[in-house]
Amino acid sequence: MLPEVRVTYFLSSTCKICQYYILTLREFEKEYASQGIIFRALFPGPLESEKSLSEFKSLYQIPFPCEVDSSDHIRYGATVTPEVFVEISGQIIYHGRIDDSYAAIGQRRFKTKNHELRDILNNVLENKPIDVTFVQPVGCIIEK
Repeated sequence: MLPEVRVTYFLSSTCKICQYYILTLREFEKEYASQGIIFRALFPGPLESEKSLSEFKSLYQIPFPCEVDSSDHIRYGATVTPEVFVEISGQIIYHGRIDDSYAAIGQRRFKTKNHELRDILNNVLENKPIDVTFVQPVGCIIEK
């Protein structure tokens, strides 16, 4: 039986990079939630509110739970949005970028070559070792 696997995304409703990734995040939910992986999104920063979050979730048809975040980003050590954390039974096994679609802010790659989150989730499901535990994410700075 698979131990509890939780994926936490730190997102921002105003970050263009987060908006770009929503389709990918919906695909992850569709592919992996049926296999027992739990997804959620936390929205840190002073610009986030229940109203902005509700509008964003509706506009982008986000299927997993979303919450305004007041302090989890500090506890996790998240610094940008989007940033992802993968936990098994409460222990973080990976954090960082979702994939290498962005080389830097405003510099989207023509072709995505590395799919870190997908690789991590597949390795977890196949009971394979996790070789990469951190890759620097590219995104919008989380404002305090």
